[in-house]
Amino acid sequence: MPDGAPDEPHVLDPIEASLVERAREGDAKAFGELVTMHQAAAFRVGYVLTGSAADAEDAAQEGFVRAYLALDRFRAGSAFRPWLLTIVGNEARNRRRARGRRDGLAERAIAAVRGGGARSTAGGSVTGSVAGDAVVASP
Repeated sequence: MPDGAPDEPHVLDPIEASLVERAREGDAKAFGELVTMHQAAAFRVGYVLTGSAADAEDAAQEGFVRAYLALDRFRAGSAFRPWLLTIVGNEARNRRRARGRRDGLAERAIAAVRGGGARSTAGGSVTGSVAGDAVVASP
Protein backbone atom coordinates (compact mmCIF):
# COMPACT_ATOMS: atom_id res chain seq x y z
CA MET A 1 0.00 0.00 0.00
CA PRO A 2 1.54 3.39 -0.96
CA ASP A 3 2.36 5.99 1.67
CA GLY A 4 -0.59 8.22 2.48
CA ALA A 5 -3.24 5.75 1.33
CA PRO A 6 -6.63 6.37 2.99
CA ASP A 7 -6.66 2.87 4.55
CA GLU A 8 -3.73 3.69 6.81
CA PRO A 9 -5.06 4.40 10.30
CA HIS A 10 -3.14 7.64 10.83
CA VAL A 11 -4.14 9.25 7.52
CA LEU A 12 -7.57 10.82 7.23
CA ASP A 13 -9.43 10.48 3.96
CA PRO A 14 -10.39 14.05 2.97
CA ILE A 15 -13.53 12.86 1.17
CA GLU A 16 -14.67 10.92 4.23
CA ALA A 17 -13.85 13.87 6.50
CA SER A 18 -15.96 16.14 4.29
CA LEU A 19 -18.87 13.68 4.33
CA VAL A 20 -18.67 13.39 8.12
CA GLU A 21 -18.70 17.16 8.52
CA ARG A 22 -21.67 17.50 6.17
CA ALA A 23 -23.51 14.70 8.01
CA ARG A 24 -22.82 16.43 11.33
CA GLU A 25 -24.47 19.52 9.86
CA GLY A 26 -27.60 17.49 9.06
CA ASP A 27 -26.93 16.36 5.48
CA ALA A 28 -28.62 12.94 5.37
CA LYS A 29 -27.34 12.30 1.84
CA ALA A 30 -23.75 12.69 3.08
CA PHE A 31 -24.42 10.15 5.82
CA GLY A 32 -25.93 7.84 3.20
CA GLU A 33 -22.66 8.03 1.29
CA LEU A 34 -20.78 7.11 4.49
CA VAL A 35 -23.09 4.12 4.89
CA THR A 36 -22.35 3.04 1.32
CA MET A 37 -18.59 3.42 1.93
CA HIS A 38 -18.60 1.33 5.12
CA GLN A 39 -21.53 -1.09 4.92
CA ALA A 40 -19.44 -4.07 3.80
CA ALA A 41 -16.91 -3.59 6.63
CA ALA A 42 -19.72 -3.10 9.14
CA PHE A 43 -21.35 -6.34 8.02
CA ARG A 44 -18.03 -8.21 8.28
CA VAL A 45 -17.46 -6.98 11.84
CA GLY A 46 -21.00 -7.98 12.77
CA TYR A 47 -20.63 -11.40 11.18
CA VAL A 48 -17.30 -12.17 12.82
CA LEU A 49 -18.73 -11.28 16.23
CA THR A 50 -22.15 -12.93 15.91
CA GLY A 51 -21.59 -15.80 13.48
CA SER A 52 -24.99 -15.04 11.97
CA ALA A 53 -25.69 -13.16 8.76
CA ALA A 54 -29.07 -11.96 10.05
CA ASP A 55 -27.59 -10.70 13.33
CA ALA A 56 -24.69 -9.12 11.43
CA GLU A 57 -27.08 -7.21 9.17
CA ASP A 58 -29.11 -6.06 12.18
CA ALA A 59 -25.98 -5.05 14.11
CA ALA A 60 -24.65 -3.09 11.14
CA GLN A 61 -27.96 -1.32 10.58
CA GLU A 62 -28.38 -0.49 14.28
CA GLY A 63 -24.74 0.60 14.41
CA PHE A 64 -25.30 3.07 11.58
CA VAL A 65 -28.40 4.44 13.29
CA ARG A 66 -26.54 4.82 16.59
CA ALA A 67 -23.60 6.46 14.82
CA TYR A 68 -25.91 8.93 13.10
CA LEU A 69 -27.55 9.81 16.39
CA ALA A 70 -24.14 10.24 18.03
CA LEU A 71 -22.49 12.34 15.31
CA ASP A 72 -22.43 15.33 17.66
CA ARG A 73 -20.09 13.30 19.91
CA PHE A 74 -17.75 12.29 17.09
CA ARG A 75 -14.36 13.94 17.56
CA ALA A 76 -13.61 16.09 14.51
CA GLY A 77 -10.30 15.21 12.93
CA SER A 78 -10.59 11.55 13.93
CA ALA A 79 -11.05 8.68 11.53
CA PHE A 80 -14.73 7.81 11.11
CA ARG A 81 -14.34 4.14 10.19
CA PRO A 82 -12.82 2.91 13.49
CA TRP A 83 -15.39 4.90 15.46
CA LEU A 84 -18.24 3.44 13.41
CA LEU A 85 -16.90 -0.12 13.55
CA THR A 86 -16.54 0.14 17.33
CA ILE A 87 -20.23 1.03 17.55
CA VAL A 88 -21.15 -1.85 15.21
CA GLY A 89 -18.94 -4.23 17.20
CA ASN A 90 -20.61 -3.23 20.46
CA GLU A 91 -24.03 -3.78 18.93
CA ALA A 92 -22.97 -7.17 17.55
CA ARG A 93 -21.68 -8.28 20.98
CA ASN A 94 -24.95 -7.14 22.55
CA ARG A 95 -26.89 -9.19 20.01
CA ARG A 96 -24.72 -12.26 20.60
CA ARG A 97 -25.28 -12.01 24.38
CA ALA A 98 -29.02 -11.51 23.90
CA ARG A 99 -29.19 -14.50 21.56
CA GLY A 100 -27.42 -16.62 24.18
CA ARG A 101 -29.95 -15.56 26.81
CA ARG A 102 -32.87 -16.27 24.47
CA ASP A 103 -31.47 -19.66 23.52
CA GLY A 104 -30.92 -20.56 27.18
CA LEU A 105 -34.46 -19.50 28.07
CA ALA A 106 -35.89 -21.51 25.19
CA GLU A 107 -33.92 -24.60 26.23
CA ARG A 108 -35.15 -24.29 29.82
CA ALA A 109 -38.72 -23.81 28.61
CA ILE A 110 -38.53 -26.87 26.37
CA ALA A 111 -37.08 -28.91 29.22
CA ALA A 112 -39.93 -27.77 31.46
CA VAL A 113 -42.53 -28.72 28.84
CA ARG A 114 -40.96 -32.12 28.28
CA GLY A 115 -40.73 -32.66 32.03
CA GLY A 116 -44.39 -31.74 32.32
CA GLY A 117 -43.98 -29.99 35.63
CA ALA A 118 -43.21 -26.62 37.08
CA ARG A 119 -39.62 -25.52 37.17
CA SER A 120 -38.31 -23.03 39.65
CA THR A 121 -36.69 -19.91 38.19
CA ALA A 122 -35.17 -16.78 39.69
CA GLY A 123 -38.50 -15.01 39.27
CA GLY A 124 -40.75 -17.79 40.61
CA SER A 125 -41.99 -20.91 38.92
CA VAL A 126 -42.95 -21.63 35.35
CA THR A 127 -45.60 -24.18 34.54
CA GLY A 128 -45.33 -26.45 31.54
CA SER A 129 -48.08 -24.66 29.61
CA VAL A 130 -46.61 -21.21 30.25
CA ALA A 131 -43.19 -22.47 29.20
CA GLY A 132 -44.69 -23.94 26.06
CA ASP A 133 -46.32 -20.60 25.26
CA ALA A 134 -42.94 -18.91 25.77
CA VAL A 135 -41.30 -21.24 23.26
CA VAL A 136 -44.03 -20.66 20.68
CA ALA A 137 -43.85 -16.88 21.17
CA SER A 138 -40.04 -16.60 21.11
CA PRO A 139 -38.48 -15.09 17.97
